Amino acid sequence: KLATIPAHTAPSRHTPASTPKKPSDTGLKVLGNKKWFLDNFEEIIQALPNSVDTFVESCTGSGIVAFEACKQKRFKRIITNDIYWHKSNYLRAFFLASDALKAACLSLRPDRSTYDEANKVIEKYKDYSTDEILPDVAARYLFINYCNNSRGRLNPNNILEGNEGATEKYIKYLDSLWNSYRSGKKVIIHNEDASVTIKKHNRKKHLLFVDPPYPETKGYENKFSSENFGEIAKDTIAFNGYFIFCCRITKKHGKIHEHDGAYGMDDLHIKHIIDNSFLGHGLYFRDYPYNKSGIAIERVITNFPFPGCSHYDTGQPWQGE
Repeated sequence: KLATIPAHTAPSRHTPASTPKKPSDTGLKVLGNKKWFLDNFEEIIQALPNSVDTFVESCTGSGIVAFEACKQKRFKRIITNDIYWHKSNYLRAFFLASDALKAACLSLRPDRSTYDEANKVIEKYKDYSTDEILPDVAARYLFINYCNNSRGRLNPNNILEGNEGATEKYIKYLDSLWNSYRSGKKVIIHNEDASVTIKKHNRKKHLLFVDPPYPETKGYENKFSSENFGEIAKDTIAFNGYFIFCCRITKKHGKIHEHDGAYGMDDLHIKHIIDNSFLGHGLYFRDYPYNKSGIAIERVITNFPFPGCSHYDTGQPWQGE
């Protein structure tokens, strides 16, 4: 049995503290995390009709956009999906069994033996599929995610080699889970192909949010091809309700390029894939600079106008007609 974190390192019920902050994210770190986009997301959804009351997400990623949607008063129901079972299981625990997830996280001592044991658990449940919530497995998945995706902000070596302060750092990292957002809203989490979720919840009063893997990009567990991108774009365009589709049209660069001719060949290739999918459907778009270790351009495409957008087919700014 794994050793537990000593009691004196865990938060005390009797220790006076300031009002705990609500978590700003789900704790997961993934490629293409949308934390930077949340203010823009809030601005865009203000342009939706009041009748839209359900949020549907086909590729949850870190779950941060679904988490933000859960905080929005306009949405009565949140539906999110990920094809990777461990991520779906973690988000079920985060949204629906936060106390059990907290207990499971506190049962782990952040050291090399925990890391090795967690990897065995993740491998054991690699092809598992069920709607049952397994908080213990979710805690180990979070720990592996923390160690493998810290990007230097939280040095995994401090944990894996048992350096002084590792336990305290991990407890601090988990702080957002202790006060997980509790809502009376209905939260549904699927574990299926993105297209299945899109077609299953194709309703006029639904907002579909699609943030697929970047096509032809390394770093994902499974390669996401231009063909995969085209298929999910087609399903999105056929959606009967409203949709927001996010995609990266450039790689990271030292500065923003003002004209297509200044893009690299890889950028033009990706932009061609995106334009082929969305041109000719009377849509809207807006490009947002994403500045993290170099500037990239994130394109947001919708089937409804919103502040700052342009017509996709003409490139002309929307005038609010």
